[in-house]
Amino acid sequence: MKRRFIKIASFLIVLMIGAMTVAEAFGPFGGKASGPRMLTADDLQTPISRLELTDQQREQIKKLQEENYAQHQARREELQKLQFELRQMVLEKDPDQKVMQQKIDRVNELRKEIYEHKNANQKNCQSILTEEQLELLRSEREKAQGKRGRGGNSGQRKGRGCF
Repeated sequence: MKRRFIKIASFLIVLMIGAMTVAEAFGPFGGKASGPRMLTADDLQTPISRLELTDQQREQIKKLQEENYAQHQARREELQKLQFELRQMVLEKDPDQKVMQQKIDRVNELRKEIYEHKNANQKNCQSILTEEQLELLRSEREKAQGKRGRGGNSGQRKGRGCF
């Protein structure tokens, strides 16, 4: 009887440990990790890193990216500030609709400017590349779209900046 009790108790302990291990593997939120996705070295491997750029091309692209960042930073900061102000206004009991519309119009202006500037920057960067490099870049994009499937985005975008 005592032996049987020890066997059953041992079996239950092993079963509980196994269940806890399996549960831990799935994690919270149905297997999705909690918290922000962390940056890895693989995230920095963009398609441009496989283009075998010349030193001159690297310098030109680096200069364009630095200029783009400096010009874009003020727009992004203003956009974030306006979006925060709009969220605050929505919480007011009786927000001034005229002021709110002015802020909305400015947000839309900034979004348009950022979009146009981004497209112009991409064209400038692509003008530095050779035809072969552009073709390789296109094929890399197609492969990446195939992995994501149906135009979705799987995680962090790669190739920000020029490409």
